Amino acid sequence: MSNSIEEMATQKKPVLVKWRSDDELGQTVEAYNNMLITIEQHERALTESKETAEIANRAKTSFLANMSHELRTPLNAIIGFSEILMKEKDYKVDQDKREEYLGYIFEAGSNLMTMVSDIQQISRLESAEAGIQDEELDVTDEVLGCARALELRAADRGVVVECSMQEDLPYLRSNAQGFKQIVVNLLSNAIHFTPRDGQVDVSALYDEYHGLSIRFSDTGIGIKKEDLPFVTDPFWKSTEGGEERSGLGLSIVKAITERNKGTLSIESELGKGTSVTINFPTERLVERSQLLKEG
Repeated sequence: MSNSIEEMATQKKPVLVKWRSDDELGQTVEAYNNMLITIEQHERALTESKETAEIANRAKTSFLANMSHELRTPLNAIIGFSEILMKEKDYKVDQDKREEYLGYIFEAGSNLMTMVSDIQQISRLESAEAGIQDEELDVTDEVLGCARALELRAADRGVVVECSMQEDLPYLRSNAQGFKQIVVNLLSNAIHFTPRDGQVDVSALYDEYHGLSIRFSDTGIGIKKEDLPFVTDPFWKSTEGGEERSGLGLSIVKAITERNKGTLSIESELGKGTSVTINFPTERLVERSQLLKEG
Protein backbone atom coordinates (compact mmCIF):
# COMPACT_ATOMS: atom_id res chain seq x y z
CA MET A 1 0.00 0.00 0.00
CA SER A 2 2.90 2.36 0.77
CA ASN A 3 4.24 1.81 -2.79
CA SER A 4 0.82 2.70 -4.23
CA ILE A 5 0.62 5.89 -2.13
CA GLU A 6 4.13 6.85 -3.27
CA GLU A 7 3.11 6.33 -6.94
CA MET A 8 0.09 8.58 -6.36
CA ALA A 9 2.25 11.26 -4.77
CA THR A 10 5.03 11.27 -7.38
CA GLN A 11 3.33 10.32 -10.67
CA LYS A 12 -0.32 11.14 -9.90
CA LYS A 13 -1.07 7.66 -11.19
CA PRO A 14 -3.43 5.39 -9.20
CA VAL A 15 -2.01 1.89 -8.65
CA LEU A 16 -4.37 -0.65 -7.13
CA VAL A 17 -3.04 -2.73 -4.27
CA LYS A 18 -3.07 -6.46 -4.95
CA TRP A 19 -4.10 -7.86 -1.62
CA ARG A 20 -7.10 -9.92 -0.60
CA SER A 21 -8.03 -11.08 2.87
CA ASP A 22 -11.08 -11.13 5.11
CA ASP A 23 -9.44 -9.38 8.02
CA GLU A 24 -9.31 -5.67 8.87
CA LEU A 25 -6.28 -5.12 6.63
CA GLY A 26 -8.11 -6.63 3.66
CA GLN A 27 -11.08 -4.34 4.25
CA THR A 28 -8.76 -1.34 4.43
CA VAL A 29 -7.07 -2.33 1.16
CA GLU A 30 -10.45 -2.80 -0.53
CA ALA A 31 -11.63 0.63 0.66
CA TYR A 32 -8.36 2.16 -0.56
CA ASN A 33 -8.74 0.54 -4.01
CA ASN A 34 -12.33 1.75 -4.27
CA MET A 35 -11.14 5.26 -3.45
CA LEU A 36 -8.53 5.07 -6.23
CA ILE A 37 -11.15 3.89 -8.73
CA THR A 38 -13.46 6.75 -7.73
CA ILE A 39 -10.62 9.28 -8.08
CA GLU A 40 -9.74 7.93 -11.53
CA GLN A 41 -13.39 8.08 -12.64
CA HIS A 42 -13.68 11.70 -11.47
CA GLU A 43 -10.43 12.64 -13.22
CA ARG A 44 -11.64 11.01 -16.43
CA ALA A 45 -14.94 12.88 -16.20
CA LEU A 46 -13.13 16.17 -15.61
CA THR A 47 -10.86 15.55 -18.61
CA GLU A 48 -13.84 14.75 -20.82
CA SER A 49 -15.69 17.86 -19.60
CA LYS A 50 -12.62 20.00 -20.34
CA GLU A 51 -12.27 18.53 -23.83
CA THR A 52 -15.99 19.08 -24.49
CA ALA A 53 -15.71 22.69 -23.33
CA GLU A 54 -12.65 23.27 -25.53
CA ILE A 55 -14.42 21.79 -28.57
CA ALA A 56 -17.48 23.96 -27.89
CA ASN A 57 -15.28 27.03 -27.51
CA ARG A 58 -13.50 26.33 -30.82
CA ALA A 59 -16.85 25.75 -32.52
CA LYS A 60 -18.19 29.05 -31.16
CA THR A 61 -15.06 30.91 -32.32
CA SER A 62 -15.37 29.37 -35.77
CA PHE A 63 -19.08 30.17 -35.88
CA LEU A 64 -18.46 33.83 -35.00
CA ALA A 65 -15.69 34.12 -37.60
CA ASN A 66 -17.90 32.60 -40.30
CA MET A 67 -20.87 34.70 -39.22
CA SER A 68 -18.80 37.86 -39.51
CA HIS A 69 -17.79 36.90 -43.06
CA GLU A 70 -21.33 35.97 -44.07
CA LEU A 71 -22.75 39.25 -42.73
CA ARG A 72 -20.10 41.36 -44.46
CA THR A 73 -20.91 39.92 -47.89
CA PRO A 74 -24.48 41.31 -48.20
CA LEU A 75 -23.51 44.48 -46.30
CA ASN A 76 -20.72 45.19 -48.80
CA ALA A 77 -23.21 44.76 -51.64
CA ILE A 78 -25.72 47.12 -50.01
CA ILE A 79 -23.07 49.77 -49.28
CA GLY A 80 -21.41 49.45 -52.67
CA PHE A 81 -24.52 49.72 -54.83
CA SER A 82 -25.99 52.41 -52.58
CA GLU A 83 -22.86 54.49 -53.07
CA ILE A 84 -23.15 54.13 -56.84
CA LEU A 85 -26.78 55.27 -56.74
CA MET A 86 -25.89 58.22 -54.51
CA LYS A 87 -23.32 59.29 -57.12
CA GLU A 88 -25.31 58.20 -60.14
CA LYS A 89 -24.37 61.31 -62.12
CA ASP A 90 -20.66 60.54 -61.68
CA TYR A 91 -21.20 56.91 -62.63
CA LYS A 92 -23.67 57.79 -65.39
CA VAL A 93 -26.32 55.36 -64.15
CA ASP A 94 -29.33 55.05 -66.45
CA GLN A 95 -32.81 53.85 -65.45
CA ASP A 96 -32.13 50.22 -66.35
CA LYS A 97 -28.95 50.15 -64.29
CA ARG A 98 -30.69 51.91 -61.40
CA GLU A 99 -33.37 49.20 -61.30
CA GLU A 100 -30.71 46.50 -61.55
CA TYR A 101 -28.72 47.93 -58.63
CA LEU A 102 -31.86 48.38 -56.53
CA GLY A 103 -32.60 44.71 -57.18
CA TYR A 104 -29.15 43.77 -55.91
CA ILE A 105 -29.67 45.89 -52.79
CA PHE A 106 -33.08 44.31 -52.14
CA GLU A 107 -31.68 40.79 -52.58
CA ALA A 108 -28.72 41.49 -50.28
CA GLY A 109 -31.02 43.03 -47.68
CA SER A 110 -33.37 40.04 -47.83
CA ASN A 111 -30.45 37.62 -47.42
CA LEU A 112 -29.20 39.66 -44.48
CA MET A 113 -32.63 39.58 -42.81
CA THR A 114 -32.87 35.81 -43.30
CA MET A 115 -29.41 35.34 -41.83
CA VAL A 116 -30.14 37.49 -38.76
CA SER A 117 -33.41 35.59 -38.19
CA ASP A 118 -31.55 32.28 -38.46
CA ILE A 119 -28.90 33.43 -35.98
CA GLN A 120 -31.61 34.46 -33.53
CA GLN A 121 -33.27 31.06 -33.95
CA ILE A 122 -30.00 29.22 -33.25
CA SER A 123 -29.43 31.39 -30.19
CA ARG A 124 -32.91 30.55 -28.88
CA LEU A 125 -32.39 26.84 -29.47
CA GLU A 126 -28.96 26.78 -27.79
CA SER A 127 -30.17 28.68 -24.76
CA ALA A 128 -33.28 26.45 -24.59
CA GLU A 129 -35.27 29.63 -24.49
CA ALA A 130 -38.16 28.59 -22.70
CA GLY A 131 -41.31 29.82 -23.66
CA ILE A 132 -41.20 27.13 -26.34
CA GLN A 133 -44.62 25.52 -25.92
CA ASP A 134 -45.44 22.16 -27.46
CA GLU A 135 -48.86 21.35 -28.86
CA GLU A 136 -50.47 18.55 -30.86
CA LEU A 137 -49.96 19.30 -34.55
CA ASP A 138 -51.84 17.84 -37.51
CA VAL A 139 -48.81 16.92 -39.63
CA THR A 140 -50.77 16.72 -42.89
CA ASP A 141 -52.30 20.17 -42.43
CA GLU A 142 -48.97 21.72 -41.45
CA VAL A 143 -47.03 20.23 -44.38
CA LEU A 144 -49.70 21.06 -46.96
CA GLY A 145 -49.96 24.59 -45.57
CA CYS A 146 -46.22 25.15 -45.96
CA ALA A 147 -46.31 23.69 -49.49
CA ARG A 148 -49.11 26.10 -50.46
CA ALA A 149 -47.10 29.02 -49.05
CA LEU A 150 -44.20 28.09 -51.35
CA GLU A 151 -46.31 27.42 -54.48
CA LEU A 152 -45.47 30.77 -56.09
CA ARG A 153 -41.73 30.35 -55.51
CA ALA A 154 -41.83 26.86 -57.00
CA ALA A 155 -43.87 28.05 -59.99
CA ASP A 156 -41.42 30.91 -60.65
CA ARG A 157 -38.57 28.39 -60.78
CA GLY A 158 -40.55 25.92 -62.89
CA VAL A 159 -40.49 23.23 -60.20
CA VAL A 160 -43.42 20.91 -59.42
CA VAL A 161 -44.10 20.12 -55.75
CA GLU A 162 -46.06 16.94 -54.98
CA CYS A 163 -47.23 15.92 -51.49
CA SER A 164 -48.19 12.35 -50.60
CA MET A 165 -49.36 11.95 -47.02
CA GLN A 166 -50.45 8.70 -45.41
CA GLU A 167 -54.04 8.85 -44.20
CA ASP A 168 -54.81 9.23 -40.49
CA LEU A 169 -51.29 10.17 -39.45
CA PRO A 170 -50.92 10.62 -35.69
CA TYR A 171 -50.52 14.12 -34.33
CA LEU A 172 -47.00 15.33 -33.54
CA ARG A 173 -46.34 16.87 -30.15
CA SER A 174 -44.05 19.78 -31.03
CA ASN A 175 -43.79 23.55 -31.21
CA ALA A 176 -45.80 24.76 -34.20
CA GLN A 177 -43.36 27.47 -35.27
CA GLY A 178 -40.39 25.12 -34.99
CA PHE A 179 -42.07 22.38 -37.04
CA LYS A 180 -43.10 24.86 -39.74
CA GLN A 181 -39.52 26.08 -39.92
CA ILE A 182 -38.32 22.51 -40.51
CA VAL A 183 -40.77 22.03 -43.38
CA VAL A 184 -40.23 25.48 -44.94
CA ASN A 185 -36.42 25.23 -44.75
CA LEU A 186 -36.31 21.76 -46.33
CA LEU A 187 -38.87 22.60 -49.00
CA SER A 188 -37.14 25.90 -49.82
CA ASN A 189 -33.79 24.12 -50.16
CA ALA A 190 -35.27 21.45 -52.41
CA ILE A 191 -36.97 24.04 -54.66
CA HIS A 192 -33.89 26.26 -54.81
CA PHE A 193 -31.51 23.50 -55.84
CA THR A 194 -33.84 21.83 -58.34
CA PRO A 195 -33.50 23.03 -61.95
CA ARG A 196 -36.47 24.08 -64.09
CA ASP A 197 -38.86 21.23 -65.00
CA GLY A 198 -37.65 19.31 -61.95
CA GLN A 199 -39.79 17.90 -59.16
CA VAL A 200 -39.91 17.93 -55.36
CA ASP A 201 -41.79 15.18 -53.54
CA VAL A 202 -42.88 15.33 -49.90
CA SER A 203 -44.18 12.16 -48.26
CA ALA A 204 -45.09 11.14 -44.72
CA LEU A 205 -45.40 7.59 -43.36
CA TYR A 206 -46.06 6.19 -39.91
CA ASP A 207 -45.72 2.81 -38.28
CA GLU A 208 -45.75 1.90 -34.60
CA TYR A 209 -42.18 0.59 -34.64
CA HIS A 210 -40.33 3.36 -36.50
CA GLY A 211 -42.49 6.35 -35.67
CA LEU A 212 -43.27 9.17 -38.10
CA SER A 213 -41.01 9.76 -41.13
CA ILE A 214 -41.31 12.82 -43.37
CA ARG A 215 -39.23 12.70 -46.55
CA PHE A 216 -38.28 15.57 -48.86
CA SER A 217 -36.92 14.36 -52.21
CA ASP A 218 -35.86 16.41 -55.21
CA THR A 219 -34.42 15.91 -58.67
CA GLY A 220 -31.88 18.66 -58.10
CA ILE A 221 -28.13 19.04 -58.43
CA GLY A 222 -27.30 16.73 -55.53
CA ILE A 223 -24.45 16.80 -53.02
CA LYS A 224 -21.05 15.16 -53.20
CA LYS A 225 -20.73 12.09 -50.98
CA GLU A 226 -17.74 13.52 -49.12
CA ASP A 227 -19.71 16.68 -48.30
CA LEU A 228 -22.70 14.93 -46.72
CA PRO A 229 -21.25 14.77 -43.16
CA PHE A 230 -20.80 18.57 -43.14
CA VAL A 231 -23.97 19.97 -44.73
CA THR A 232 -25.67 20.51 -41.36
CA ASP A 233 -22.72 22.51 -39.97
CA PRO A 234 -23.46 26.24 -39.53
CA PHE A 235 -22.23 28.27 -42.52
CA TRP A 236 -20.87 25.20 -44.27
CA LYS A 237 -20.22 26.25 -47.83
CA SER A 238 -19.92 24.42 -51.14
CA THR A 239 -20.59 25.20 -54.77
CA GLU A 240 -22.11 22.59 -57.04
CA GLY A 241 -23.43 23.19 -60.53
CA GLY A 242 -22.95 26.94 -60.14
CA GLU A 243 -25.19 27.02 -57.03
CA GLU A 244 -23.66 28.00 -53.70
CA ARG A 245 -24.80 26.16 -50.60
CA SER A 246 -24.28 28.10 -47.40
CA GLY A 247 -26.07 29.42 -44.35
CA LEU A 248 -27.81 28.04 -41.29
CA GLY A 249 -30.96 26.41 -42.68
CA LEU A 250 -30.01 22.75 -42.28
CA SER A 251 -28.28 23.28 -38.95
CA ILE A 252 -31.51 24.82 -37.62
CA VAL A 253 -33.55 21.92 -39.01
CA LYS A 254 -31.24 19.46 -37.27
CA ALA A 255 -31.37 21.36 -33.96
CA ILE A 256 -35.18 21.58 -33.93
CA THR A 257 -35.53 17.93 -34.95
CA GLU A 258 -33.19 16.77 -32.18
CA ARG A 259 -35.03 18.95 -29.64
CA ASN A 260 -38.05 16.80 -30.49
CA LYS A 261 -35.96 13.62 -29.97
CA GLY A 262 -35.99 13.08 -33.73
CA THR A 263 -33.27 12.28 -36.24
CA LEU A 264 -32.29 13.75 -39.60
CA SER A 265 -30.72 11.74 -42.41
CA ILE A 266 -29.59 12.83 -45.87
CA GLU A 267 -29.06 10.76 -49.01
CA SER A 268 -27.81 12.33 -52.21
CA GLU A 269 -26.28 11.57 -55.56
CA LEU A 270 -24.50 14.29 -57.48
CA GLY A 271 -26.49 15.30 -60.56
CA LYS A 272 -29.53 13.20 -59.61
CA GLY A 273 -31.00 14.72 -56.46
CA THR A 274 -31.23 14.69 -52.69
CA SER A 275 -33.55 13.13 -50.12
CA VAL A 276 -33.78 14.46 -46.57
CA THR A 277 -35.74 12.41 -44.02
CA ILE A 278 -36.76 13.53 -40.56
CA ASN A 279 -38.01 10.89 -38.17
CA PHE A 280 -39.91 11.42 -34.91
CA PRO A 281 -40.19 8.60 -32.36
CA THR A 282 -43.54 7.29 -31.14
CA GLU A 283 -43.08 9.05 -27.79
CA ARG A 284 -43.61 12.37 -29.61
CA LEU A 285 -46.77 11.18 -31.35
CA VAL A 286 -50.41 11.15 -30.28
CA GLU A 287 -52.99 8.93 -31.95
CA ARG A 288 -56.03 10.74 -33.35
CA SER A 289 -58.37 8.50 -31.39
CA GLN A 290 -56.60 9.46 -28.17
CA LEU A 291 -57.10 13.18 -28.89
CA LEU A 292 -60.78 12.58 -29.57
CA LYS A 293 -61.19 10.84 -26.22
CA GLU A 294 -59.35 13.66 -24.41
CA GLY A 295 -61.46 16.23 -26.25
